Amino acid sequence: GYVTWVDSELSYDPEWAEVQGCNQKRIIAYRPPCLEDCFDTIIRDIKKYEDHFLPWINNKEWKPTEADKGRAIAAKYGSSVAQVKQYMTDNAPPHIIVWDSIAAAPARAEAEASGFDFSSGMAYRARINKLFTQRYQATVVGCTKVSLIIINQVIANIGSYGGGFDVPGGNGLKHAKHLSIQVTKQGASHSTETQTGFRSTDHCTFSITK
Repeated sequence: GYVTWVDSELSYDPEWAEVQGCNQKRIIAYRPPCLEDCFDTIIRDIKKYEDHFLPWINNKEWKPTEADKGRAIAAKYGSSVAQVKQYMTDNAPPHIIVWDSIAAAPARAEAEASGFDFSSGMAYRARINKLFTQRYQATVVGCTKVSLIIINQVIANIGSYGGGFDVPGGNGLKHAKHLSIQVTKQGASHSTETQTGFRSTDHCTFSITK
């Protein structure tokens, strides 16, 4: 399998990732300039995966080739269309899409605006985030091995009763998620020397909700 990295933070460093043990041949990095382009990049990436490994999803007239049937028969699935589809589904590689982060990606209107009035921009972001989650859920149907990880940031809920924190993206994003992992750093960082340099270690707590 491979990883698609949507780098809105502009912080992805291939050399540093390789030092940490990441196989660069398995990582495809994109840097879309705005929120809408991030959405299109993710949807386009999923469709490429489908066209390569699950071609019947986007091509209703797809028929298995003799080679497809041969591989399915060799794996003891059978040669019918349904059996070949099941073989290809079971043997499709896992694919992970990481978006770092939705909070750092400006909407196109915000990026091109000359002023600093973001009051309307926040509502627009919430609406298009909801539309994106709907597009994603429709596109990913049948892709049992595709996962989308959206990295977000907490913001102070200023002016609300009780204070607390919230995350950008609107309610549509909250309702569409399957799993939420909140990472909280505890204490100071610790640095240790290794063969490849210094490694910084942070102690964190994790809160998982569905």
